[in-house]
Amino acid sequence: MRAWAVGWPAGAAQALGAALLLITECVRQDVAALGEKVPPGARLPDYAADFPHWTATLDGQWWFRAAEGARDAVSFGEPRAALWAAVCAALVVRLNADGPPRTQCFLSLAGALYCAVAALSAVPYLALAGLALPFALVAGATAVAVTTPGWWRRLKG
Repeated sequence: MRAWAVGWPAGAAQALGAALLLITECVRQDVAALGEKVPPGARLPDYAADFPHWTATLDGQWWFRAAEGARDAVSFGEPRAALWAAVCAALVVRLNADGPPRTQCFLSLAGALYCAVAALSAVPYLALAGLALPFALVAGATAVAVTTPGWWRRLKG
């Protein structure tokens, strides 16, 4: 069970969630927090001028509406808090190698699933990151890798 909890599929989704958390927290004052809409007529910074257009375009796509609906249903209407909880739970599970395996596996996989759904519903935020997206992805992957016991040994081979 521990291998599932800290394996690469869960880790990839959790790293994406960590990157998304970094991006959304950096832009929430300028644009809107995760799950919130930009108020009509709001003056956005130059880097976010196309954000309402991206969101409106994606709102017409069935997969985007489904991802938003799933995100809101699972997060009980608090997607930002749920993303924080999912990322923090993933890091705690990875740091605590001696915890109860079933509980840790549930927390890790549930968090990874939420991170994946949140990332699908946050495509406009990922696009908004632009050239900072690779940095955010590397930062998220590094956070997940470093908190996994034995990561340096596996990296060296």
